[in-house]
Amino acid sequence: MKKLAWMLMVPAALMALSVSCVDGKSGASAANENEESVNFVLKSGESMYECVGDTLFGEDTPLYSSVSASVMWPEFVQGNDVKSLQDSLLSMCFGKDAVGQSVDAALKNYLADAPQADVSKLKPVDSIPSDGMVRILSREVEASILSLKEDWLIYKVYNYVYEGGAHPLYFTTFVNYDIKGGRVVGLEDLFKEGTGADVIAAIKANLYGRYRAANDVELAEYSGINVEELYVTPTFYIVDGYVVFHYNPYEVGPWVIGAIEVPVPVYQLETLLTDDARDMLGM
Repeated sequence: MKKLAWMLMVPAALMALSVSCVDGKSGASAANENEESVNFVLKSGESMYECVGDTLFGEDTPLYSSVSASVMWPEFVQGNDVKSLQDSLLSMCFGKDAVGQSVDAALKNYLADAPQADVSKLKPVDSIPSDGMVRILSREVEASILSLKEDWLIYKVYNYVYEGGAHPLYFTTFVNYDIKGGRVVGLEDLFKEGTGADVIAAIKANLYGRYRAANDVELAEYSGINVEELYVTPTFYIVDGYVVFHYNPYEVGPWVIGAIEVPVPVYQLETLLTDDARDMLGM
């Protein structure tokens, strides 16, 4: 059974930002009265199904499927055109085909696409039994605000899926929104061309310090990271004077070590940054 919820959520203001509580029907118009305001609406929903005729885990094991989504949707950010931010969230949460749709339509389509085996039919249910013998396929996404400061709005987008394998899969992406510039910032906006090797060297240097390693061999031994597979990941976020590079499970190591985050102080990257990036970072 599908359950959709639209609820106004306004986080506490940080730094010099002024947060306005607005009417859910006309948030943008109300927010226009104050160009220092930011406004968000929580878009969320859940669907639950019984997988009728599915024997993935055996004939005597009931199988269910659930889908859930929670997106803190940006409606107004200091008078900026937030389309690029909204499109990034639609793509990361619901797939590239969702770009151009309304968030409500994208959410509805996502909740209707529950994981299942080809032989099963989905029967909507109001709840899933808590019996220990029940197996549950699931898919979920959550887009939340990681950081809201005077210059930056950072989103964290977490995706999780379990479709019957040895373990679930999960990955995290981020959206870095430059509030003053009114734009989404990607890797290509940060670093000069041809600086990839130097950025990797900075990432390694910080990993050496964390694991007390003197070289690549020791780093691999102490951390479990496949050092030769390190690359400048486009999955990063900017916070408190750091560029934090995020590697999802399997990207640079086995599943067991999980996700790896490497915070690199921006001053260590200063000579590698574009002039535009230096301005954005206040350098």
